[in-house]
Amino acid sequence: MKLTLPPKIKERVNKSRRPKWDSLAVDVNFLGELLAYHLIVEHYMTRYIEANSPRQFDWDAARASFVQKLQLISGDGSRIRAFGFLECIEQLNKLRNRKAHRIDATIEEEDVAIFRESLDKFDQAMGIKSKNTENMTSPIQTIGVFTWVFCSYVAGYLTAISD
Repeated sequence: MKLTLPPKIKERVNKSRRPKWDSLAVDVNFLGELLAYHLIVEHYMTRYIEANSPRQFDWDAARASFVQKLQLISGDGSRIRAFGFLECIEQLNKLRNRKAHRIDATIEEEDVAIFRESLDKFDQAMGIKSKNTENMTSPIQTIGVFTWVFCSYVAGYLTAISD
């Protein structure tokens, strides 16, 4: 059985049968960053779930999906609800899914407004005037700053409960 390349790639391969990514009009750097942020957030979600579960339960072996983990961390009293983090994680998943199903889909400033609002709430609650917003000149940078703040928040929580 001879395998053929998908239609979008078929016409855009060089002689070694490798795709010429730049001719696909796909920003692979953006795609890679978005996927990395999604995976990093999921890692911290998993650690949060583990820390709030019976020790004998193996969450890695359970292989819960991202949405299942999201449901597990969304309960009343969850620290993830603070500052609108939960809604941002939901939005991050929607954006990743959008790019996964339509690789040419764009992510605009209005798609990441929720991240900016969440970061503003966090800064206000912490009594800080951060320069986060100055570093957010594109949607992917906004998602990146959110990822850093969220993961730092969860890491701090995990450290506090482990003492």
